[in-house]
Amino acid sequence: MQYLFKLILLTSFILSFNSCNKVSPSRKKLTKLNPVEQLDSLRLTLNNLLKTNDSLKTELQRWKREFNSLIEASSGEFTDTEAKDDNEAYGFTYRIEIYLSEIYKSLYLTKVESYGEGSQRIGSTFKINLEKELNISPEETNDLKFIKWNSPAEFKISVNKKTSIIQIINPQKVEIIDKN
Repeated sequence: MQYLFKLILLTSFILSFNSCNKVSPSRKKLTKLNPVEQLDSLRLTLNNLLKTNDSLKTELQRWKREFNSLIEASSGEFTDTEAKDDNEAYGFTYRIEIYLSEIYKSLYLTKVESYGEGSQRIGSTFKINLEKELNISPEETNDLKFIKWNSPAEFKISVNKKTSIIQIINPQKVEIIDKN
């Protein structure tokens, strides 16, 4: 997987730099800019490449979950964020995904970011360690069920006929606030 990631990254850089040799309308525009504006434009291009790199890395992490079947997915309410420019997300939703691998189920939290003109990007994906958080065995995850969203950052699940409320602290951290 790491080799594939490096190959994709190298290819994207080569294509980016190769396009610099051709005089395109945007390149002509860039040469008309003063050095400070050129630097800002190059920073913006680099920032976009880094975001693409992060997105590719996230997708490669998702591919590691082969042999798993998505059996349930649910998205919470949309949350607005303040975007300073068109390259920043103007909002996001959290999505809960339950995967089945043989007899074991896994719970993933995905942050889906929304950008201008209706585009969306996966910001992050985090596996919630139910065995540790709920003090259960891997076999007990077989009974995992999503119940409902209580708020954009809080949801309810059921495992072994016991319900738990999980609060999302940030895209990489959750907290069990109620175990019944």
